[in-house]
Amino acid sequence: MPNILIFSISYLKGYIGGAELAIKEITDRNKDFEFDLITVRFNSGMANSEKIGNTMIYRVGLTCRLLEGGRAQKIIEKINK
Repeated sequence: MPNILIFSISYLKGYIGGAELAIKEITDRNKDFEFDLITVRFNSGMANSEKIGNTMIYRVGLTCRLLEGGRAQKIIEKINK
C-alpha cells in the first residue's frame, strides 16, 4: 500500500482548525493509502505516537512538565515550530 508523509504544525488533540479537519477528512476517505503525519508535541501529556484511522501520527519536539503553562512554554513552542 502506498504511503504518504504529511507535515503539520498541529493535529487533533493540539490546536484544531480548518486545515487539521481537512487533513482528517482526506485521510479518512482515502483507504488506498497509508498516511504518516509529523506534528509538534505541545506538552508532555501528549502521546509520542498514535494511530487514528489509517494515519500514524508522530509528535516531536521539546517538552518539560516543569515549564508548562508559563512564558517558557511559549518559547519552547516557537522552537518546536
